[in-house]
Amino acid sequence: EAGGFLFPPTLSAARVYQVVDPTRLSATIDVEGELHARFDRLDSVTYGVTLAAFHKFGLGPTRPWSRVHLSGARYDLKEHGRDSWLVDSGIELGKRLAPRLDASIAYAYELREGESGRAVVAGFNDNVYDQARHRVTAQVNFLITDLLLATGGLEYLHGDFESSCPKA
Repeated sequence: EAGGFLFPPTLSAARVYQVVDPTRLSATIDVEGELHARFDRLDSVTYGVTLAAFHKFGLGPTRPWSRVHLSGARYDLKEHGRDSWLVDSGIELGKRLAPRLDASIAYAYELREGESGRAVVAGFNDNVYDQARHRVTAQVNFLITDLLLATGGLEYLHGDFESSCPKA
């Protein structure tokens, strides 16, 4: 039997500062968890902060906007060999194209710095959780009704990614 139940609690607190009319700064504290019913060694808590700046280029709903962000977090698993520091920075540019249609493109650099483990082979990096990648995203949103939003997008990843498989 290969199944299970996952409970992902999330808690966030934020403060937004309106610097001038088109520019605002935000600071967010986030705590996320993953609690697995069957695979408790995968239980984790991620806690961190995000700083962001949002700027709209002019007045009116159709003016383009930009957002830059920097975040840092600690990924803490029950299995401590996978504990990591996470850093994410990026920029996003967007524009409302019509009253119910908007689009954006984004770039982010993501870094994961894992804990140092025991070297398996001399001269080779022993930490498979030290990872870095570049992410480029394009997204389109269409507001169907006041309560229903359709989103479509593409994402390109270049660099490392994490994968896991069960022991045989």
